[in-house]
Amino acid sequence: MKSFLFALILSMVVFGGGTKAEAYGVLDETVVRLDASRVLYVMTYEFGFLNAETYMPMTAVREGRGGDASSTPIYALVKEDGTIFEEGISRAVVVSNTAVRKDEYHAPYGKKAFFTFLALVDMPKEEGETVHLEVNSIPLTIVRKGGERELLLFEKNKLPNFNTSGISL
Repeated sequence: MKSFLFALILSMVVFGGGTKAEAYGVLDETVVRLDASRVLYVMTYEFGFLNAETYMPMTAVREGRGGDASSTPIYALVKEDGTIFEEGISRAVVVSNTAVRKDEYHAPYGKKAFFTFLALVDMPKEEGETVHLEVNSIPLTIVRKGGERELLLFEKNKLPNFNTSGISL
């Protein structure tokens, strides 16, 4: 019986089950006031899979501004009370330490990759509100050895701590 269990565990380790993440989550987050109205939100996170290549989009779209969650990360600016902050102009991009393939970041099999989400926001002049950036979805494409491209969509309720600290206007 012990040898059977050992063989079972060994086969699970060697051949694996489904796609397993080495790690994912936010490593660091910073909010920087650049001047009286501009704020830079910076969030660094990692993804990596033991048995698949990983592809990550390079651009991000603000919620409600026409983005497709299956092809680009979607983010929102959120007030302290949980409502969406509609004011302000923002642009966001994802940068990484990985190679670029077909306009996406690429992490090879078994490697973790680090991604930094940068959002530059021009806030209105009104003061008194605290606003934080919240990533609502991150689409990853994975390719297992000999397999086809598969979409993995990490959504808000599956992304613990994928939001920044707030900054007061």
